[in-house]
Amino acid sequence: MKKLTILLTVLFSVVAILCVTYILVTFVDKDIRRATELSYDWTKEYQSFTDEICKDSSSDKEKVLAIYDWVITNISYDYDADPMYQSIEINRTVTTRKGICFDFANLFTMMCRSQGIPCYSVDGYKKDDENSLHTWNRVYYDGNWWNCDVTFDSIRLKANKSLYGFLRLGNSVRAPDENYVVTRIY
Repeated sequence: MKKLTILLTVLFSVVAILCVTYILVTFVDKDIRRATELSYDWTKEYQSFTDEICKDSSSDKEKVLAIYDWVITNISYDYDADPMYQSIEINRTVTTRKGICFDFANLFTMMCRSQGIPCYSVDGYKKDDENSLHTWNRVYYDGNWWNCDVTFDSIRLKANKSLYGFLRLGNSVRAPDENYVVTRIY
């Protein structure tokens, strides 16, 4: 009877560990798979364009940095845009080389995803001002999720100010933000 109890305890423990592992892997894998899907607006031309930007990159981190550098250098904030009108129009953003935070974040997301790099756009508002809406990114490389704000860094770069860069979040894309309340990750 004692051997049966030990055997059942071990068996139960193994099954419990396998179930927890399956659940964790399923959710992480689902997040990463979804974060690499491309939208309908992404064309072969944009794919070739992003491939060219990343051609000298040998790792996901190098690709992310190449895309980041291109976006913050080449896209400017559109102070004349209506922030209440938002739609993912990659063509408009690339053609005009202008956009609001929503456009910056979605362009960065699509460029990263085109390289097989998990990336999300994130909507939220400042913790101390719920009327201060913003969109930024979370990107996955080197085994971690990172916060990245290409809009902020584009504006800061053009003003010769220090950049936000990348803030390590760890292994969860859903990690809370230090300054913002996250309302949507997509």
